[in-house]
Amino acid sequence: MARDYGGAEPPSWRRGRRLAFLWTWGSRVVLVIGLLVFASLPTMLALSMGGPPEPAPKPPVGPPCRPITQAQFYRGYREGPKTFVFLRATFTRRRGNAECRGHSDGLAKHYPVCEFNAPIELAVTAAGKHYWYDVGPGYSAVVEAPPGGPRCTITGRFRL
Repeated sequence: MARDYGGAEPPSWRRGRRLAFLWTWGSRVVLVIGLLVFASLPTMLALSMGGPPEPAPKPPVGPPCRPITQAQFYRGYREGPKTFVFLRATFTRRRGNAECRGHSDGLAKHYPVCEFNAPIELAVTAAGKHYWYDVGPGYSAVVEAPPGGPRCTITGRFRL
């Protein structure tokens, strides 16, 4: 025994009706995909351009670092200082880590700003001039090196 739940007559597709059905549903799918792409354009453009701009960094607050001489900087340490170059400025520290970023002060003035955690002493060479600073053990510091000369600020005790 066989059961057939279909109709008794052949399908009622007339000539060209299948094409009209595919055309109708195909155009709806294309329209929905087009609207989704159009709606996501602002997000895609923002991501391709680097995302939202970072807020302007706050200026460092704290006392200035104590300037020292070159002889005081190179006195009595077993290991040598750690030196790196960032945006045409050379930074040297005794210990700790550094995190640097570029800071723009108007149209053409672009200079480095580096944060040091527990450096003890710092040396900065910018525009051919050398500067040495004593931060002290256990303190963090921020060094800005604009074209006029670097500024070192003690930002407080270093905490993990």
